[in-house]
Amino acid sequence: VLIKNSEGEGDVLFDHQNGELVIYASSGEPKAIPWNHLTPIKSAMDGYFHQDIQAGNIVCWPTNLGWMMGPWLVFGAALLGATCVLYDGSPDHPDHTRLWRLVESHRIEILGLSPTLVRTLIPHGDDAIGDEIETMLHKEALAQPHLIRISGRNTSVKSRYLAGGQQLLRADHESSDPISADECDAVIAAAKLAIEACNAMILSDYGKGVLTDDALGRLIAMGRDANIAVIVDPKGRDYSRYRGASILTPNRQELAEASGQLTDGDAAVVSACESLISACGVGGVLATRGEDGATLVQGGGVTHLIARRPREVFDVSGAGDTVVAALAAGLSAGASMATAAELANTAAGVVVGKVGTAVAWPSELLAALHEQE
Repeated sequence: VLIKNSEGEGDVLFDHQNGELVIYASSGEPKAIPWNHLTPIKSAMDGYFHQDIQAGNIVCWPTNLGWMMGPWLVFGAALLGATCVLYDGSPDHPDHTRLWRLVESHRIEILGLSPTLVRTLIPHGDDAIGDEIETMLHKEALAQPHLIRISGRNTSVKSRYLAGGQQLLRADHESSDPISADECDAVIAAAKLAIEACNAMILSDYGKGVLTDDALGRLIAMGRDANIAVIVDPKGRDYSRYRGASILTPNRQELAEASGQLTDGDAAVVSACESLISACGVGGVLATRGEDGATLVQGGGVTHLIARRPREVFDVSGAGDTVVAALAAGLSAGASMATAAELANTAAGVVVGKVGTAVAWPSELLAALHEQE
């Protein structure tokens, strides 16, 4: 291999016994790399010691294959028994979330990043997942998102691990610090803009610091003043934070923790619900009980036991969200609390029969309701 410098002087002749790797990287001329028989071994050694690449790993390094990192990725991964992910085009086209979609869809475990790539992504901000959610919401014709950006706070990401189509565990990447007073004011302002067109308010408390005590009090009061149903998917043990809400939707375990009572059997569940209604000043409790259906208890001792038709459960992800969404839809359409609770229970039974966070479509709800007749 004959290597020339930028002036064409001082040529160096390398024979096949020379183990050195020379990179020609002049700023004014096209870059080129001469590879020899030791290059794959050196690539594998770097991958093993510097990035801990092991057999079975899935590896990606966004790079130009004509540069040294391209062959390094291919050689290193191949010799170590790993899989390398290659893609065509730029990692930020058609938008800057492409790289993270690649990571998610191909389950990339080891991702290499260069300063050039970091500089490319910096102008797009520090919350690519939030950008993706915003894009998805704007594509929904019926959605009218009022999103609030908080600098330095990333959108929560939940990673679910499945085996045989069923969820084994979940890992969350998130911030749960309480929002500031100014940020709380922004939430309230956005709610005021939207509430005139709403027949129900859903407060899904994930315990991520957004629904502070101040925010809850002001939002629930706003809902009551507008004479609409305020539905709360609660979190934690202190349900007095939700005083004034129309109905809470805890599951069996959450009900036991919040009430401090056992929840085995219909009578025990009813007693725990009544205790929360009395102590926390809420209008009612819809306790979801998995395969045992649900129990609706309202103020004044009105109780409805809602049975669930037996179904195979694949994934409970999103079941609680489905309950509050269907309950709100029913109440907004003018259904009674009991009828809306029946609808919510049926919708939850549909989604747990699917893998991942899923939707209960109208046709599926109708089919499930016909089965119950």
